[in-house]
Amino acid sequence: MIFETLGTPPAADLKFITNENAKKYVDSLPIKPIVSVKEFIKYENADCLDLLDKMLVINPLKRITAEEALKHKYFENLHDDVDEPVFEGVIDFAFEYDSSMTLDAIRKLILEELNFYKTENNEKLI
Repeated sequence: MIFETLGTPPAADLKFITNENAKKYVDSLPIKPIVSVKEFIKYENADCLDLLDKMLVINPLKRITAEEALKHKYFENLHDDVDEPVFEGVIDFAFEYDSSMTLDAIRKLILEELNFYKTENNEKLI
C-alpha cells in the first residue's frame, strides 16, 4: 500500500531491508512513480504537507526523526524544548531477523507491547 500510494523508492533507499522474504516481496511489486502527499491529500497548509512527506520517507536513514519533526515549521507555535524529552533507550528489533517468527507470534508481541502500557481504564487487551 505504501508503494502503491507514494511510489516505488529507488533501490538504494531499500538497502535497509535485510529480511530476504521482505526483499523478494518488494522486488515483486510493480514500479510506480514517486509522488508527494500533495497529490492525494488536499490540504491548504504547505508546512503540514511538507512534514508528512518527510515522515513518509521509506528509508529510515533519510526519514525525519521525531526530534526533527517536533522542530519542523508546522509545529513552531507548539514547540517547547523544555517539555520535549529525547528518548535515550535502545529499541530491540531482533525479532525482524528471526526467520522462525510467525504472524501469530508477531501479533502476540504487538499485543504484549500494548498491554505493557494498558488501556485508559487499565483493562488488558489479551
